[in-house]
Amino acid sequence: MPITVVIFDFDPTVQLFGDLAVRWGSVALVAVLVAALAVAGLLARADDLRPDDVAFVAVGTVPGAVVGARLGYLIVHAETFGSTPERLLDPAVGGLELGLAVVGGFLTGSYVASLLGPSVGRWLHHAALPVLFAMGAGKLTMVLTGTGQGSPSQADWATA
Repeated sequence: MPITVVIFDFDPTVQLFGDLAVRWGSVALVAVLVAALAVAGLLARADDLRPDDVAFVAVGTVPGAVVGARLGYLIVHAETFGSTPERLLDPAVGGLELGLAVVGGFLTGSYVASLLGPSVGRWLHHAALPVLFAMGAGKLTMVLTGTGQGSPSQADWATA
Protein backbone atom coordinates (compact mmCIF):
# COMPACT_ATOMS: atom_id res chain seq x y z
CA MET A 1 0.00 0.00 0.00
CA PRO A 2 1.51 3.36 -1.01
CA ILE A 3 1.92 5.73 1.91
CA THR A 4 2.39 8.96 -0.04
CA VAL A 5 -0.75 9.14 -2.15
CA VAL A 6 -2.67 12.37 -1.67
CA ILE A 7 -6.35 12.04 -2.52
CA PHE A 8 -8.42 15.10 -3.39
CA ASP A 9 -12.04 14.08 -2.87
CA PHE A 10 -14.24 17.19 -2.98
CA ASP A 11 -16.51 19.06 -5.33
CA PRO A 12 -14.40 21.70 -7.12
CA THR A 13 -17.41 23.97 -7.71
CA VAL A 14 -19.44 26.19 -5.41
CA GLN A 15 -23.07 27.19 -6.07
CA LEU A 16 -23.43 30.96 -5.71
CA PHE A 17 -26.86 32.08 -6.91
CA GLY A 18 -29.38 29.70 -8.42
CA ASP A 19 -27.71 28.03 -11.39
CA LEU A 20 -24.47 30.03 -11.13
CA ALA A 21 -21.60 27.73 -10.21
CA VAL A 22 -17.98 28.85 -9.89
CA ARG A 23 -14.88 26.73 -9.40
CA TRP A 24 -13.20 27.08 -5.99
CA GLY A 25 -9.90 27.64 -7.78
CA SER A 26 -11.35 30.73 -9.49
CA VAL A 27 -12.54 32.16 -6.18
CA ALA A 28 -9.12 31.52 -4.63
CA LEU A 29 -7.32 33.00 -7.65
CA VAL A 30 -9.32 36.24 -7.35
CA ALA A 31 -8.34 36.40 -3.66
CA VAL A 32 -4.67 35.85 -4.58
CA LEU A 33 -4.74 38.60 -7.22
CA VAL A 34 -6.43 41.07 -4.87
CA ALA A 35 -3.87 40.28 -2.15
CA ALA A 36 -0.97 40.72 -4.61
CA LEU A 37 -2.34 44.07 -5.80
CA ALA A 38 -2.82 45.20 -2.20
CA VAL A 39 0.77 44.27 -1.32
CA ALA A 40 2.03 46.05 -4.44
CA GLY A 41 0.04 49.16 -3.48
CA LEU A 42 1.45 49.14 0.06
CA LEU A 43 5.00 48.74 -1.23
CA ALA A 44 4.48 51.55 -3.73
CA ARG A 45 3.09 53.87 -1.06
CA ALA A 46 6.06 53.11 1.23
CA ASP A 47 8.45 54.29 -1.52
CA ASP A 48 6.46 57.44 -2.38
CA LEU A 49 5.09 55.99 -5.62
CA ARG A 50 1.42 56.51 -6.41
CA PRO A 51 -0.40 53.37 -5.26
CA ASP A 52 -3.18 53.90 -7.79
CA ASP A 53 -0.60 53.60 -10.59
CA VAL A 54 -0.14 49.97 -9.55
CA ALA A 55 -3.41 49.21 -11.34
CA PHE A 56 -2.10 50.76 -14.58
CA VAL A 57 1.10 48.72 -14.44
CA ALA A 58 -0.82 45.54 -13.59
CA VAL A 59 -3.25 46.00 -16.48
CA GLY A 60 -0.34 46.87 -18.76
CA THR A 61 1.30 43.51 -18.09
CA VAL A 62 -1.69 41.49 -19.27
CA PRO A 63 -1.34 41.88 -23.07
CA GLY A 64 2.37 41.07 -22.99
CA ALA A 65 1.79 38.08 -20.73
CA VAL A 66 -0.94 36.67 -22.97
CA VAL A 67 1.00 37.17 -26.20
CA GLY A 68 4.20 35.83 -24.62
CA ALA A 69 2.38 32.79 -23.23
CA ARG A 70 0.85 32.01 -26.59
CA LEU A 71 4.17 32.43 -28.43
CA GLY A 72 5.82 30.17 -25.85
CA TYR A 73 3.17 27.55 -26.52
CA LEU A 74 3.86 27.89 -30.25
CA ILE A 75 7.56 27.29 -29.70
CA VAL A 76 6.99 24.24 -27.50
CA HIS A 77 4.24 22.75 -29.69
CA ALA A 78 5.19 23.96 -33.17
CA GLU A 79 3.82 20.79 -34.78
CA THR A 80 0.30 21.73 -33.66
CA PHE A 81 0.35 24.94 -35.68
CA GLY A 82 2.79 23.99 -38.47
CA SER A 83 0.44 23.80 -41.45
CA THR A 84 -2.23 26.17 -40.08
CA PRO A 85 -0.60 29.05 -38.16
CA GLU A 86 -3.90 30.94 -37.98
CA ARG A 87 -4.96 28.38 -35.35
CA LEU A 88 -2.59 30.21 -32.99
CA LEU A 89 -5.26 32.94 -32.70
CA ASP A 90 -7.97 30.41 -31.79
CA PRO A 91 -8.20 30.30 -27.96
CA ALA A 92 -9.92 26.91 -28.13
CA VAL A 93 -6.74 25.34 -29.56
CA GLY A 94 -3.75 24.72 -27.33
CA GLY A 95 -2.79 26.54 -24.18
CA LEU A 96 -0.38 28.99 -22.60
CA GLU A 97 3.25 28.70 -21.49
CA LEU A 98 4.47 30.39 -18.29
CA GLY A 99 8.10 31.13 -19.22
CA LEU A 100 7.46 33.58 -22.05
CA ALA A 101 4.34 34.88 -20.28
CA VAL A 102 6.61 36.28 -17.57
CA VAL A 103 8.93 37.80 -20.18
CA GLY A 104 6.06 39.35 -22.16
CA GLY A 105 4.40 40.70 -19.02
CA PHE A 106 7.72 42.14 -17.87
CA LEU A 107 8.23 43.95 -21.17
CA THR A 108 4.78 45.53 -21.40
CA GLY A 109 4.63 46.25 -17.66
CA SER A 110 8.03 47.97 -17.87
CA TYR A 111 6.80 50.05 -20.79
CA VAL A 112 3.72 51.20 -18.86
CA ALA A 113 5.86 51.94 -15.79
CA SER A 114 8.20 54.06 -17.94
CA LEU A 115 5.22 56.19 -18.97
CA LEU A 116 4.35 56.96 -15.34
CA GLY A 117 7.44 59.06 -14.61
CA PRO A 118 9.45 57.47 -11.78
CA SER A 119 12.26 55.12 -12.72
CA VAL A 120 11.28 51.72 -14.03
CA GLY A 121 13.79 50.18 -11.63
CA ARG A 122 11.79 51.39 -8.64
CA TRP A 123 8.61 49.86 -10.06
CA LEU A 124 10.35 46.56 -10.82
CA HIS A 125 11.87 46.47 -7.34
CA HIS A 126 8.44 46.71 -5.76
CA ALA A 127 6.81 44.34 -8.23
CA ALA A 128 9.08 41.36 -7.46
CA LEU A 129 7.42 40.22 -4.23
CA PRO A 130 3.78 40.56 -5.38
CA VAL A 131 4.53 38.85 -8.72
CA LEU A 132 6.28 35.90 -7.08
CA PHE A 133 3.46 35.61 -4.54
CA ALA A 134 0.79 35.72 -7.27
CA MET A 135 2.58 33.10 -9.39
CA GLY A 136 3.20 30.70 -6.50
CA ALA A 137 -0.16 31.08 -4.78
CA GLY A 138 -1.92 31.10 -8.17
CA LYS A 139 -0.42 27.71 -8.99
CA LEU A 140 -1.46 26.47 -5.55
CA THR A 141 -5.10 27.36 -6.29
CA MET A 142 -5.07 24.60 -8.90
CA VAL A 143 -5.24 22.10 -6.02
CA LEU A 144 -8.77 23.36 -5.30
CA THR A 145 -9.88 22.40 -8.80
CA GLY A 146 -8.04 19.10 -9.01
CA THR A 147 -6.08 20.35 -12.04
CA GLY A 148 -2.44 21.05 -12.61
CA GLN A 149 -1.42 17.68 -11.23
CA GLY A 150 0.09 16.45 -14.49
CA SER A 151 -0.73 13.22 -16.29
CA PRO A 152 -2.35 10.40 -14.33
CA SER A 153 0.21 8.03 -12.91
CA GLN A 154 0.27 4.69 -11.14
CA ALA A 155 3.45 5.58 -9.22
CA ASP A 156 3.46 5.13 -5.45
CA TRP A 157 4.02 8.84 -4.89
CA ALA A 158 1.23 10.03 -7.24
CA THR A 159 -1.72 12.28 -6.40
CA ALA A 160 -5.24 11.11 -7.05
